Amino acid sequence: MNDRVYYGTDVKLNINIKPIGGLSMSQYNWTIEAYCNTNNKVTITSEDALRGVNAYMVDDDNYVIKVSTEKIGVGVIKCKITAELP
Repeated sequence: MNDRVYYGTDVKLNINIKPIGGLSMSQYNWTIEAYCNTNNKVTITSEDALRGVNAYMVDDDNYVIKVSTEKIGVGVIKCKITAELP
């Protein structure tokens, strides 16, 4: 089985955060930084998801983001999620 991801591949990641203090992901602003190494990263915000730019909403607590290995490189993909709670 070949499970390698090649340079130039678009990868979709499902981001799910269980409600925090009763708030679902759709009720606060969030930012996701996806990277393989710290030199190359892609930043996607909740506003991007609302506009359909490299992300879209599945339901209130699930979003799918799209990142290209052309931008972040290849290797283990890491995500840093920042939530701006009211």
